[in-house]
Amino acid sequence: MSGHPLDLLRMPAREREALAASLEAVARLLRGDLPGSAVKADDELLAPELLRAWWLELGSEAVGVAKLFEVSPQTKLGALLADLVDELGGDVHQAKTRLGQKLRGFERARRDFGGYRVRSLGPYCGSQTWVCEPIEPPQPPTAAGAG
Repeated sequence: MSGHPLDLLRMPAREREALAASLEAVARLLRGDLPGSAVKADDELLAPELLRAWWLELGSEAVGVAKLFEVSPQTKLGALLADLVDELGGDVHQAKTRLGQKLRGFERARRDFGGYRVRSLGPYCGSQTWVCEPIEPPQPPTAAGAG
């Protein structure tokens, strides 16, 4: 192929289809839409907020996805998860599945999101167990007047 745009028209149909599929796969990768992609583009915005709310609400407690959904909707974490349920038409089961997929993606990314990361502790009682960790350990409060 010489690189002329009309060369695409001269290409056999099977080769054009393969090229189109490859280009579409690259476009999905750039958008963060591939199934194997660790973190989707929309989750890049959600992750820091979600993980910070998780840390503030539950600290380093190891939890399953179902436990996260038990958090009061009056808290920041509960409100974020309620939004996820709403996005999925009120289907709580689907929201739990989706959150589990998101957490798996966050972990596979092997990086922090807003100073926090999520790590799988493996299955416990048939469910995956997760922990949220700050990258920098929280500093203990200093005593007033000390120093």
